Amino acid sequence: MPKNIVLLSDGTGNHGGVGHESNVWRLDRAIARQDGQICCYGDGVGSQDFKPLRAAAGAFGIGLSRNVRELYGFLIRHWEPGDRIYLFGFSRGAFTVRLLTGLIVHCGIPDLGAIDSENAFNRVVRLAYCAYRRHHDAPQFTENFRTHHGRQHADDTNSGKISVHFVGIWDTVDAIGMPFDELREAFDRVMHLSFRDRVLSHSVTHGCHALAIDDARKTFHPVMWDERLEPDLDCEPDARRIQQVWFAGAHANVGGGYPKPQMALVSLAWMIERVRACDQRSIANPSERLVFDPVILESIARAADPHGRLYDSRVGLGAIYRYAPRDLEKLRQDYTPGALHLHPSVLARLEQATDRYAPHQLPSCAMSSHALASRLVATDGWRTAMQACWTLTWMRQLIYYVLLLSLMVLMLHAVTMWPLADLLPPNLLPADHYQIGRPGGLEDALKSNWTLWVPLLLIPLMLGARQVLKARQHEFASAGWACLNSDHRPHGQDLLKHISSSSILKIATRIRTARTVNLLAEITHGAIVRVLSAIAYPILRGGAYLHSAWCIPCPWHTSLAKPIRLAQGEARSLVFETNEFSFKTGIEFAAGERYAIEVEHASGWRDAHHEATPCGLCNQPPRLVQLATPLLRDPHQPIFMLLARVGRSRPQPIGHGTEIKSRHRGMLELFVNDADLRIPMLRDLFYCNNHGIARIRVEHLPDEAPGWSRETIPGHTCAKER
Repeated sequence: MPKNIVLLSDGTGNHGGVGHESNVWRLDRAIARQDGQICCYGDGVGSQDFKPLRAAAGAFGIGLSRNVRELYGFLIRHWEPGDRIYLFGFSRGAFTVRLLTGLIVHCGIPDLGAIDSENAFNRVVRLAYCAYRRHHDAPQFTENFRTHHGRQHADDTNSGKISVHFVGIWDTVDAIGMPFDELREAFDRVMHLSFRDRVLSHSVTHGCHALAIDDARKTFHPVMWDERLEPDLDCEPDARRIQQVWFAGAHANVGGGYPKPQMALVSLAWMIERVRACDQRSIANPSERLVFDPVILESIARAADPHGRLYDSRVGLGAIYRYAPRDLEKLRQDYTPGALHLHPSVLARLEQATDRYAPHQLPSCAMSSHALASRLVATDGWRTAMQACWTLTWMRQLIYYVLLLSLMVLMLHAVTMWPLADLLPPNLLPADHYQIGRPGGLEDALKSNWTLWVPLLLIPLMLGARQVLKARQHEFASAGWACLNSDHRPHGQDLLKHISSSSILKIATRIRTARTVNLLAEITHGAIVRVLSAIAYPILRGGAYLHSAWCIPCPWHTSLAKPIRLAQGEARSLVFETNEFSFKTGIEFAAGERYAIEVEHASGWRDAHHEATPCGLCNQPPRLVQLATPLLRDPHQPIFMLLARVGRSRPQPIGHGTEIKSRHRGMLELFVNDADLRIPMLRDLFYCNNHGIARIRVEHLPDEAPGWSRETIPGHTCAKER
């Protein structure tokens, strides 16, 4: 009889039964322990007792790979054909189970009977994990691993692929938790630790994602599942394969971990309800469905309350993290063409104005089953208030940078304080060092050194301004929501008039929304990341090379790196993202053979704000963009057109589809036609503002097949695609 295997991974710093409970631990306790059901719970990264190691684990994700391998090893030991796999995780644990999902789907499950020792078992698990970590840049590694080690009696006996029945996650965050984004992204560019496969495999039957609306830390922005290629977007939300639902609260308000858990229990009850509903639709025999303890379910339902305490995500040490409320409209554009799905508890909290709840992050296109949703039709007053809130958000972000710079200046002065006087030569210390070290010297230093006065004055001034803007932001948001639902709120009409007439807000809004300013900010951010990457590259890359050699010894590397060669008539479906400088398909084209490349579905293609299709930009590009034409990968083709290259040959235009007859043997790469600076570490700088995704079919055409003609390329008049 098939059994249910449940694997759970907790969030950063969470370990079950110690401290405040997370939803993952509560779910583990709620699952009934009986025949036909086995569970494996894993503590989150950063749950070590040694505090320095805990801090390093939280910042760099140390221990995450071990957690993935332990859960994967547990699955190898217990899985049999026909078993159903359930995966649950929160925060970094959600990242863990998403990695585990990809590992299961792409590498399969090795045959335990073919492994002769525990050392060999550990080697196979490590090899599978390392092969999957290379999947994005070298897909052949996972396919070759599955061919050599995968079980032969899997759900799909031809490919060895294993299906995952249910993946339930709370507010996925990336692997690296550094508070400074440029440093985090630079580290990731070298080590490739972030999650890069954002399309949920069709080998997963159901996927549910609970997300937090009100977390304001940039580092904790969620990693969404990309739904733009899903075929069931026109279905009712509850009938879709992927359900991503937004809840009121900060990160741990949704996933658990705060002292007062009422709001977290709302998302837990929703997750359990989705598991049971999905089981009911797909498992005919009720005795084979996932079984929960009814007593614990009753206690969860009784304690869940959408009007519980909403915590501030940036209180205390959280203020170190960059202030950046989640822009739900921007996130929506990057993962779905439809409306956001709000849980009814969000509107229940809005309707009662609980704790004066008035989020400004919600877009005008959002749906919910709550009765209030039918009355929430965006008005001009609501839009004006929300835009003003985003302008105040931008001003608060400027204050964050001023505070950060001021603190850095003070820290530089602090480094030269008394303890160093006896350790360093006098010529290495500033002139006022000894003045600070003697009685009354601090006053003398302040008189002679203005660089101490500036941060000392700026810090309290900026802290006060931040609090004023925070209070004003909440007033604006509350006035906006009063336009849609005046119950329990002041009408705020006078405040809306003030917003419309404020010259300061108008000027700040123009600067904030100026495309030139945003473009320069994106380029500057990308340049800083790449410069930091270049500085860190020698050390980090050397460590990564040694780790790779340890993971995949040379003999195994040779067999796993064997390219994918399609037989005649065989086809592969690939997921391509336009921000890839060079998408490695892992497919090798044979010399003299014919191949068809076709875009089956493209969605959300744009270069910054300019709409595009696989044929190129839809409208005439601006002059500034036209000036970059000599830097394009192929200056003779339209900007942003889909191109392909085989080996080291010249790029060939693909558009919506074409046939290629390769002159030489080589690996297939795909990319859009954008600027290449041809400077090491900066080559992909202009790809960072590309958006869009496509499903691309690559087929090896038989010799007798008729010629495959591509669709006529309409140049710059390409119709806009959904």
